[in-house]
Amino acid sequence: MLLKLCAVLVSILAQIEAGYAPVFLLGVKSTDKPSLIPVGQTEFIKDIIEPFVEKKAIVVFVEKYLNQKDFSCGCFDRLEAAPLKTYYAAVEDPVEGLKSLTINNTKLQIDITIDDNGNLEKFLDLARENIIFINFDDREDFNKKREVVLREHDEAIAKVIGKFGDKAYYIYTASKSTKALNRQRREVIPTTDGYMYREGANLLLYFRSLAVNDGKDTSFLKVDQTTVKVENSNISVTMATNASKSLTFNIELSHGYFHMANVEYDGKKFRSSEVNAPTTFSYFCGDLTLYRIRAEHEPDADPYTLHWHSLQFQAPFNSKTKPDFIFGDAWHCVGFFSGGILMGLLIVVLLLTILFAGVCWMLDINTMDRFDDPKGKTITINTSE
Repeated sequence: MLLKLCAVLVSILAQIEAGYAPVFLLGVKSTDKPSLIPVGQTEFIKDIIEPFVEKKAIVVFVEKYLNQKDFSCGCFDRLEAAPLKTYYAAVEDPVEGLKSLTINNTKLQIDITIDDNGNLEKFLDLARENIIFINFDDREDFNKKREVVLREHDEAIAKVIGKFGDKAYYIYTASKSTKALNRQRREVIPTTDGYMYREGANLLLYFRSLAVNDGKDTSFLKVDQTTVKVENSNISVTMATNASKSLTFNIELSHGYFHMANVEYDGKKFRSSEVNAPTTFSYFCGDLTLYRIRAEHEPDADPYTLHWHSLQFQAPFNSKTKPDFIFGDAWHCVGFFSGGILMGLLIVVLLLTILFAGVCWMLDINTMDRFDDPKGKTITINTSE
């Protein structure tokens, strides 16, 4: 019985991940559904939407990457304060279903964009458009936390609802982003704190700073342009820097791990044998230092090092990876037995040894087995013996 229940839950979660999105209805109280039971597209349109679709216009707010976890962050104070509302945890392609909806055998739909402040790009006439799809700006904002963005969108939705009031029904949901799937293969994501680069579904790389030390001075490098070439299980990366010199390295796949190899800068090669991680994880190192590989004819050459601060990158090497994938769990560069951990373990072993010796000594204490009997003969000890 337990195995069957687990199988049902796994199948439900798999369905939710495959094309299902949460739906928040405002202005109408519809039939509640169990949160773990997905709602099919036909059921959603026929049983939930069509009963009230001819009464008023429908305004659909389309949020990028909206999921069930977003509703547990406390970011939708205004939406949750609505007197009439219904929430569905998983609906099959709700936006596609709404776009296929016809009213009086006609399709009167319009797609517009709204910014975080609730400003629309064009005027809305609810008397002419039956279904209005309002999309939030399709942009990657790495400088804002997800909670901040959702709170801004909550305010924007409340502003639109306050403008049109009860003239329409409102739906807040998510859809697959066609812009995200069709955007350019190579994408440099600007950040105010570091450098981030994406190569579609093949590579995602970020670091806060990059510096080189020639044994005397340390120079910080700024990446002007990144070029990536993908060939089967090998990714070649070339970074043009402000020092008029390029940093090149390869990311190779081997036994389920991706490795950084053949690191070269200013004609010098660097050792990077320990820079690797499983393909389902992202490699992360707070301070990564790569040392120059000295040739046999220059054993006394000055040390030459590359320093990455907060380096994180991932190469999934998986054809099923989405172009807008995010970093997996971090695979840290610091091994388990660092210096501090090893010292702590040695101290623990020493203390346990002392404790064990003390317990053994205590267990070795014996009580007296001979006592003097006051009624019997006194025990005498001959001192001459």
